[in-house]
Amino acid sequence: MPASPFNLRSTLLAGLCASALLMGACSGADKVPAEEITVEAASLGLTSADESHLSAHFVITKRGGTETETLSLLSAAGFDNATYGERMITGSTVVYTDWTASNDEAAMRADRVEMIGLNETDGGPTLDKLVVSGMYVEGFEGEGDGRETVMDATVGNLVVVKPSAALFVDLTDIMMARDAYADGATDNFGNLDGKSEAFRAFHVEDMVVNIMEEGKNGALSLKQIIVGNDIDNGLMDAVVETLSFDWVNAETGPNGLFNLKMDGVTVLGLDTAQLNTPGMSGVGVPQGLLSGLMTGMTPSATPPYRQIDLGQVDLKSSAFDLTTEGFEADSETKGDVTELRSVLSPMIVTLKDLAGTPVAPFMDILRENGLAEISFKGSSTTTFDRKSDRVSFVDNRMEIDGGLRTRCDYSVIGLTASAKIMDASGVKPPIFDFSDTENSEAAFENYMAQTEAYSAAQAEANKVVKIEGLTCDIQDVPGNSLVERGYKVASAITGRPVPILKGGAKTAIALGSLTAQSEFQRDLMDTLGSGLIDFIDTPGQTMTITMAPEQPVSVTSLTGADGNEPSIKPLNLSVEVR
Repeated sequence: MPASPFNLRSTLLAGLCASALLMGACSGADKVPAEEITVEAASLGLTSADESHLSAHFVITKRGGTETETLSLLSAAGFDNATYGERMITGSTVVYTDWTASNDEAAMRADRVEMIGLNETDGGPTLDKLVVSGMYVEGFEGEGDGRETVMDATVGNLVVVKPSAALFVDLTDIMMARDAYADGATDNFGNLDGKSEAFRAFHVEDMVVNIMEEGKNGALSLKQIIVGNDIDNGLMDAVVETLSFDWVNAETGPNGLFNLKMDGVTVLGLDTAQLNTPGMSGVGVPQGLLSGLMTGMTPSATPPYRQIDLGQVDLKSSAFDLTTEGFEADSETKGDVTELRSVLSPMIVTLKDLAGTPVAPFMDILRENGLAEISFKGSSTTTFDRKSDRVSFVDNRMEIDGGLRTRCDYSVIGLTASAKIMDASGVKPPIFDFSDTENSEAAFENYMAQTEAYSAAQAEANKVVKIEGLTCDIQDVPGNSLVERGYKVASAITGRPVPILKGGAKTAIALGSLTAQSEFQRDLMDTLGSGLIDFIDTPGQTMTITMAPEQPVSVTSLTGADGNEPSIKPLNLSVEVR
């Protein structure tokens, strides 16, 4: 079938454009030098929290009760066969000294155990506060004379406030040296959702754990960890102080080394409902936390956090070392507007040489081109305006190894409205059921059906999301060009000269118009192609991408989800290289 006049004209224009690009139609003779982008990682001046900041989570109201009632609750909880030195009962509170418990696989002892405010709930017995002091735990493998200690742990103090009845069953199993979770309890310390009723607070202090399995040795040391749940408001506070972990796996030789040291972490007012989204395992994971701390979230009634302060971290492994001076983030709300700020202090990743391994030659190439050690730093400011349903990302900056810097500003409206539409639809994110191993095919089909339904609901919700504008500067730093270093690495790996690699990259970009599947893709390649070719051809330049629509542009109009042919024209998109 002969090509239509429209398709023929488009093809000819695309070909002419590609030829012009490859021949250097964008001359740099009249370029104005770009302003140098600076990426400062100045501290926000946050103060790390300690136990005094979280003390309110540990306050309980005195509970009445009789000795008879308390003995009945102890029996119902499974403490009939407890072994101890002394026991004192005062109302609903029990104090034990010289507590011991053991079986063939574990042993536990404590200098003092306080069970404060024992009471009955619909789910079973629980208490207001558990305090364990001078705790020592051992784990064993083998039998008789061949039994060996494979784990031991000491804890200076353990405090748990308002555990659920299910969590109290788990705690009882630990205290009595029974198999944990044998009773089918569902709550545990891994459930850190601020809206969880598994517990209100816990505090672990002066903990040391040693693992001594055959060929494997590990040691964990923790000054303290404090977690408090504000259940009424769905917020979580947490403090981790002085953590270190060492691991050696002799079975894997040099590749089995791992060491982590962390000064501490402070998290205040964390709205976990905004951060946790179900993943393929069905377990909530902080996907939003990873991307959101530096870029922002959907505007909501409350900020996603009040303060996050990560101290210095040093991680050493057989493959790489990582060091960072810290990460800070805070929020401030005035009326309908919330401002989030975050700063990533220099983070340095150092790759090991891995001599004698298949990747050693590749590591040598990276080292020769200054890429065996890479640093990152950045800062971000995001504002939420709940009244206008606007999220503005202001002066977001990032630097990679002093060779590439970015600075971006953009604004989007309608995210909250979109989230409300998704909530109203009742469609949940797809979850793959890995537990149903006998019906994996049916589980996959169910997952795909969920995915299709979720995508359709998301497309409908996205109709109200609109882009107001964007400006993004990408600067390849003169004299330290990351683009140039990348070409040299590619040349060393492939054995091809840099000019040949550049020519291939430029050809691929230029011919993108010819292989485009739609007019939208073709227009996009035509607009971005010339600038991108110029940017990768000459090191040390700055590329500015600007999107300045006269009216906010619907996201669905760019994807064709609204039923119309997508077009980039409303975006008023431009690219400049200088």
